[in-house]
Amino acid sequence: MSAARPSRDAGGYLSLEGVGGAVLKERPEDSELGLLRELGRDLVNYFFMSLRTLAIHAEDNAAVELPLAKLVEIIGRLNKTLHRTHFITVEGQIYLNDLRIKMEAAAYSNVVYLVSVLDKHEIGGITFSGELGQAQFKELLLLLLNSVPPRGEGADPLVHIRGRLKEANIPGVDFDRPYFFKAAEAKHVDGQEAAAGQEAAVVAYAKGVLAVKDYFRAIEAAEAANPLRIRKIIQDLVDVAEEDPEDFLKLHTIHGVEDAYYNHCTNVAVLAVSIGRHLQLSRLELADLGSAAMLHDLGYSSLSRLTEEEGRDFDESEKKKWHPVAGFKTLLGQGEYGPGLLRRMLVTLEHHMHFSRPGGFPNLGKKRLSVYTRIIQVADHYDALVCPSPDGEPGLLPIKALERPDI
Repeated sequence: MSAARPSRDAGGYLSLEGVGGAVLKERPEDSELGLLRELGRDLVNYFFMSLRTLAIHAEDNAAVELPLAKLVEIIGRLNKTLHRTHFITVEGQIYLNDLRIKMEAAAYSNVVYLVSVLDKHEIGGITFSGELGQAQFKELLLLLLNSVPPRGEGADPLVHIRGRLKEANIPGVDFDRPYFFKAAEAKHVDGQEAAAGQEAAVVAYAKGVLAVKDYFRAIEAAEAANPLRIRKIIQDLVDVAEEDPEDFLKLHTIHGVEDAYYNHCTNVAVLAVSIGRHLQLSRLELADLGSAAMLHDLGYSSLSRLTEEEGRDFDESEKKKWHPVAGFKTLLGQGEYGPGLLRRMLVTLEHHMHFSRPGGFPNLGKKRLSVYTRIIQVADHYDALVCPSPDGEPGLLPIKALERPDI
């Protein structure tokens, strides 16, 4: 027996009637996409060449300067186009932000060497968000080559290399942890098919975390934040959910993501889309639901900006109370009010209101919560229960979380 679809009542809580047109998709021009792929391949090759020449020559050798100058030029061009450049490695594959960089077979050894240098420090990616001079880039590469990771129980090579990076005072660079599955391998007959499905799922998840991170940081910096990238990634997640629901749901077990804040928003989106599929929502509805879930805690970034602009310090209880209103105001300022934005605004405002009785914050009286909000509240609360707390307390086992009467 199939699950019943949520009713579409006169209040329009789930109704999409009257919303015409196809789902908006981000489709860059072929020339722009081709340019990014070319720059991505050049980035890999010159990154490799710079590391390799520094490894075999003295740092003041003239042979080092040419690939290094090209590397600095490529990062500068990418940052002008992308604002922030995320160079990511996932199971030996290279990604430039959301774009997979397919290298020629002849360059395979370059990729292997580059990934091995990063793996030594347990680095899953490097984010470039500012301009680096040639001398600073050389210092960064020497840091990767010459730093000796700590060994032994409790050692964390990434924390160590980040400390060295901070000491070197190299601006606009950050190291990310690798993304990988905590759960056991998927049970498919064809092992290669299982690996491919897992890779597609984990890459979609990693893109989601980075998209949330960039969007929220743009809000903190009072910059223009474009939700189209998040919308596109949600469509990728919906594709994964439809092709392999088991691999998709395992995304909630990923660990190794550096910032729990962005991780939580992506987890809530994954869980919300899973619930929405069980309720037989359409792809368009799932895209709206997932986008709203990704941005439900946007208000925390807005409050961070207010803290810097106004010098006002919000304690944790104030942040929890006011972030729904702050997020709503931020989305309200985006203008161009389409149905998707209005649903995101509604979820952001409602997600800490009580479902079974009026109240919560903000108190909007006796109105009923939208279906999207009710789904996201369940996903939000479940993720908070099963994930470790910021002070290090372990989360509940999933079966124990599901036994809670408030789920």
